[in-house]
Amino acid sequence: MAERIREDVFSLGEQQLLAVARVLLAAPQFVFLDRVGTALDADQVGLVLRLFSEKAITSIVFKGEGDEARDYDAILDITGDGTWQWKSLREPHASEPAASGGGAGGRQPNS
Repeated sequence: MAERIREDVFSLGEQQLLAVARVLLAAPQFVFLDRVGTALDADQVGLVLRLFSEKAITSIVFKGEGDEARDYDAILDITGDGTWQWKSLREPHASEPAASGGGAGGRQPNS
């Protein structure tokens, strides 16, 4: 019953922000976000990602249509055939190796 009342009281965006607050309180090492930009605007997404970063919470975002890349450190693009490409959006640190596309584990898929 409480779950039903909350859906009637809070908008989808407000529900997302409540979930973000719970993550910040729990302070896990990682958080997975699925299409976070569908219920939050670009400024809110940027704030959420900055808060996670400040609390040393690694965020892995499954991007939706219209999500902006400006707040991400890197993008991992996985295609339908299993190949992938890593694109760093920030200055790389000297200790970070560059990654390049291939199939799982960096292997090229069979032709």
